[in-house]
Amino acid sequence: MTTTPTRTTLTAEQEALLVMAAYVQARREAQNTKKTQDLFGERLKAYLETNGPLYDGETGYEARLLERQGPATFDVEKMPDALVLWLARHGALNVDAKVALALKGRSSEADALYRLIMPGKPTTALDVKKRHEE
Repeated sequence: MTTTPTRTTLTAEQEALLVMAAYVQARREAQNTKKTQDLFGERLKAYLETNGPLYDGETGYEARLLERQGPATFDVEKMPDALVLWLARHGALNVDAKVALALKGRSSEADALYRLIMPGKPTTALDVKKRHEE
């Protein structure tokens, strides 16, 4: 007569603890991988800036630098006030809240802006960190 091994059933909390441990490990590995990739990327970019494209006939990989156009910007200071207001009403303008808050107390306009601040929409973020025991 053969016996089948009994399977231990995990509670939801035990399973969540295992998932959290795996998450922390995966995050650590991703951070290390990103650091390594950035380091090698900078070294490769420095080579390419000096020597041009690189091709590895053995692996088939090719590396080259691509020029990219940055996003368009507009000279808001030179825009007529009516155009700025029109753009704002159509959702085309955003105020950089960090910059605006840093200007508080520097002018009556900055103080007026501070009084008009609206809180952002609530979001949730996953916060997994080691608790420091006291």
